[in-house]
Amino acid sequence: MPSAGPRHDFSLLETMRLEDGRVVRQEEHLARMAAAARAHEFAWDQGRMTGALAGVAAAQPTGRWRIRLLLADTGEPTIECSAFPEASGRPWRVALAADPVDAAEPFLRFKTTQRQIYDAARLARRLEGVRVRPI
Repeated sequence: MPSAGPRHDFSLLETMRLEDGRVVRQEEHLARMAAAARAHEFAWDQGRMTGALAGVAAAQPTGRWRIRLLLADTGEPTIECSAFPEASGRPWRVALAADPVDAAEPFLRFKTTQRQIYDAARLARRLEGVRVRPI
């Protein structure tokens, strides 16, 4: 009998801001993740995602928090919550990838834990002497 375990070696992800017990733009984030789930054939249960976010919001009723919602292909959500970073007040430095990306690449359309494309672009820019640090 085949295993009922995960079929993919990556998770879908959305990063959100939780402010004073409310997830900012929650509906938009969940709509984007639902579209990603359909595209990658992940199980999706809107109520389960909403419930998971409600749980973390109830646990952090005040302050600003960074939420990272991960979705396994089985439909299992995982939430990471950390303090929202304070603005540094400094301008952002931006570096663009030297090579164009392939629009057909499935991991560029939606945010996933497959980060090799981004890591390779970051490394290439570092090798050119451009200071790049992950966010």
